[in-house]
Amino acid sequence: MCAARLNHYKQTLKILEGMGADGVTIERADKAFYDSFVRFMFATGYKQNTIATRVKCIKSVINSLPVAERMGCEFVEPKKCAAVMEDIDNIALNETELQALADLDLARWPHLDRVRDQFLLLAWTGCRFSDLGKLSRRYIVAEDGDYFFSLEQQKTGAKVVIPILPPIVPILEKYDYQPPRSISNQRFNDYIKEVAQLAHLDDEVATIHTQQEKGHFTPGRVETRRPKWQAITAHTARRSFATNMYKRGFPTLAIMAITGHKTEKSFLTYIKVSETENAALLKRQFMAQWK
Repeated sequence: MCAARLNHYKQTLKILEGMGADGVTIERADKAFYDSFVRFMFATGYKQNTIATRVKCIKSVINSLPVAERMGCEFVEPKKCAAVMEDIDNIALNETELQALADLDLARWPHLDRVRDQFLLLAWTGCRFSDLGKLSRRYIVAEDGDYFFSLEQQKTGAKVVIPILPPIVPILEKYDYQPPRSISNQRFNDYIKEVAQLAHLDDEVATIHTQQEKGHFTPGRVETRRPKWQAITAHTARRSFATNMYKRGFPTLAIMAITGHKTEKSFLTYIKVSETENAALLKRQFMAQWK
């Protein structure tokens, strides 16, 4: 079991301990327990997707039991106890915004300089933060005079081959193809916000998610507005890669082979393209073939 998955189980156990249900039996893992678990997480301040992840962990543990032991358990019935994920309108940076980050002179702030470079590496390779350490000389392969990163994704174990695109060549050369070791995800997210603020990525963006509001028993959809720089995280880089490659007109299956998405449905919910941008892309591709 990979470290990330193990951590999910540990966090789920902590939540069960917090609600006093760490010793719950298979007979008590019913719809009522599911409802109380979800309510407890919402009341504690967790977001919908985190709750869905924790529900999946519990389902996974139950499903690992012999069929005779879990027969009739309501918690693993998807229609009664669903692990509902939602699209929370995470942002993506377009290529102009990525260039604004690249153009910053961060010589006065070496720690921000390193984080900016690492973010751009992720934004032009589509890698997750957990695979940042693999964007080095050790994982570069050559074929037909061209160079690629060939690596196994830490989260999924999927093997991907990633082209080394021109925007990241100067960054790789800057560190002699051995970029600096990554810091914690939380510190990285704090620093990249500082970088984005210095780049004046100030456009207001809206994030919509499900949460339990004060005074309300039932969770509702809540919209939060803030400057774009405040919404940027390490994961924004990966989403930016997928979105920008899609907007350039590359086939979705070709992009998925690099990002490691298993289904086109999950990929299309991942990218951030407006209806107008999508229509313009279709027209541009059509006109390129029009005779």
